[in-house]
Amino acid sequence: EEKHQKQIIANHILQILRIFAMQKYEKIVTHNEEQQKTFQYSAQTVPKGKHLGRKLFWSFFKIGTFTIGGGYAMIPMMEEELVNHRSWLSPEEFLDLLSVSQAMPGVFAVNMATSVGHRIYGKRGAIVSIIGNIAVPICIIFIYSS
Repeated sequence: EEKHQKQIIANHILQILRIFAMQKYEKIVTHNEEQQKTFQYSAQTVPKGKHLGRKLFWSFFKIGTFTIGGGYAMIPMMEEELVNHRSWLSPEEFLDLLSVSQAMPGVFAVNMATSVGHRIYGKRGAIVSIIGNIAVPICIIFIYSS
């Protein structure tokens, strides 16, 4: 009798665990489907057209020129320019690129320019964004050093 009750309790516990596991599985599947939709959406929103390299250069030139205080001071201006003004990135993509850029070794602002430029316009975009971002600081360094 006691063995039978323990087995019934064990079966109930297993059923409860299965229910929780299925709920967790459904959440994971739903989350993955949402991520897939986001990826499909973002792949469709990559800007195309003439003068994209020029627009990238001037966007990062402006960011590099008017932000004083290092890479982290550039974050609000980058978000305003890239997400709100140009609509090149969604807020989620911006945060993803931001976190990757922080984790990479090197100067944060250059890492961010590289990531965003490559995301938008490939290798050319990465190069153009870097040049735009560091042009003014390099000129200022040359002026003060001579």
